[in-house]
Amino acid sequence: MGMLIRAFQTHGHLQADIDPLQLETVYKGDEFYLSKFKRDVERMEHLTKPEYYGFTQADLDREFYIDIQEMHGLLRKKKVWTLREILDSLKQVYCGKIGIEFMHITDREKCNWIRDKFEVEIV
Repeated sequence: MGMLIRAFQTHGHLQADIDPLQLETVYKGDEFYLSKFKRDVERMEHLTKPEYYGFTQADLDREFYIDIQEMHGLLRKKKVWTLREILDSLKQVYCGKIGIEFMHITDREKCNWIRDKFEVEIV
């Protein structure tokens, strides 16, 4: 589960809807083409397929206990999550229309402050 959560924290922006005006799509004749700036879909496979982490479709409603003492924000809201709940919440927080880049910050206290201010309010 930890690797799945970390994948969203570090790569969720690849799936984010950051092009509301569809500027990455170019119209040519009767077809639309993705521009050279379009995100690489294959790189996002680990975010769209829980099977990548050994989960099955049957696991979506299975409960998992998550208690990461030093982590704040979304993961501190509760300790028991279904896989479906955690995936939906991670997508909402890390793959939405608004994002905050903080994974490069090495100070855990500063990262937790950002998580407390933004992750909890979004969900």
